[in-house]
Amino acid sequence: MLNPVRHVATPGPRVAVTMLFLVTGLIAGTWIGRIPAVTSNLELDTGNIGSLLLFFSFGSLVAFQFIGKMIVRNGSQGSIRRTGYLMSASLCLLALAPNPASLGVGLFVVGFAVGSTSVAMNAQGVSVQRLAGRPIMNTLHGFFTLGLLIGSALGSLAAEAGVRPLPHFVGFSLAGLLIVTIAVPGLIPDEPVRQADEPRAGLVFPPRALWPLGIAAFCAGLGEGSMYDWSALYIHDEMGASESAGALGFATFSTSMLVGRFSGDRIVARLGMVNVIRAGSLVAAAGLLAGLVVDTLVTVFIGYALLGLGLSVLMPLFYSAAGTHPGIPGVRGVASIATMGFTGLLVGPPILGTIAESTSLRAALGVVVVLGVIMALLAGRIAPAATAPEINRIVDVSSQHAG
Repeated sequence: MLNPVRHVATPGPRVAVTMLFLVTGLIAGTWIGRIPAVTSNLELDTGNIGSLLLFFSFGSLVAFQFIGKMIVRNGSQGSIRRTGYLMSASLCLLALAPNPASLGVGLFVVGFAVGSTSVAMNAQGVSVQRLAGRPIMNTLHGFFTLGLLIGSALGSLAAEAGVRPLPHFVGFSLAGLLIVTIAVPGLIPDEPVRQADEPRAGLVFPPRALWPLGIAAFCAGLGEGSMYDWSALYIHDEMGASESAGALGFATFSTSMLVGRFSGDRIVARLGMVNVIRAGSLVAAAGLLAGLVVDTLVTVFIGYALLGLGLSVLMPLFYSAAGTHPGIPGVRGVASIATMGFTGLLVGPPILGTIAESTSLRAALGVVVVLGVIMALLAGRIAPAATAPEINRIVDVSSQHAG
């Protein structure tokens, strides 16, 4: 019997890694769009939902500690095949969960699969960028964001149409398995890693040379997480606007993130990595500051848009710099920066909530402004990573094409 997948042309490395970023976003977005349905079936209250959602984050954090060793043993291509299949198939666990405990286990498994796939595909993205000779990391992350938005939007439509989560998740699981199967053969082999440089299983924090990058990644993750949890609440609770206005504020931030990522590579090619990190950080800080100080709906929306544009280019550039730093294996660099960025995303919103409880939500969001300034100041310290020979060559070649 013929296998139709074998008769599909193998995609090139750029298309293959793009497919992986897109499908990872689709899987995560599919779950996000059906959270109300799944949790409603289990009759969970808001507090229980919040606690269970942490299992996804914990799964990702655990994955960051082990994926480096897996990539060294199996290559990013082989690792993505394993984690990509797990990511696609495990989505169904969330619809099959008969009780909160099993949902928590399912979320941990999905979080582990998404986290490990994320590190492996970012490591592969850095390799493909080197091969392409021009910046591509922002565009790759743009496709992840696009997949996230498409997945969540289709989830909302499915809910409106009365489609139950299980058949919905089965359909996307099968689509994910097919996309991974097609994409993996098009990936490129990893560079060999010396045995002395192999990452060990355990906590993956940045080596000393990447500390500025790690701090910046933590700040960027915290800034992004603040918008996920607090952007709509600020508009509704602090400003007294409607719930729909709050949702529109978050949509403004998300859309600007998407626009920024799809345009970021051209900007990097013209201005250079360090200049873009510095400018993006300042744009994010200035935009949010204006929204908080002027305190009208229009200025808050503009502030959210500028914050999204500024933050959008940062994490892709941090991954790119960490993956090409001289003397540090790319897998270790990417895994350590992923750990710091995701830690900021995870612990940031509760920290801001604690600050808001003792002061105000406006004051808490002011912390994000300060973090933007810190990232701008760190841009020069990131320069050793960003001026690695590979990045210099990529930016030089891209500048010639851009001109």
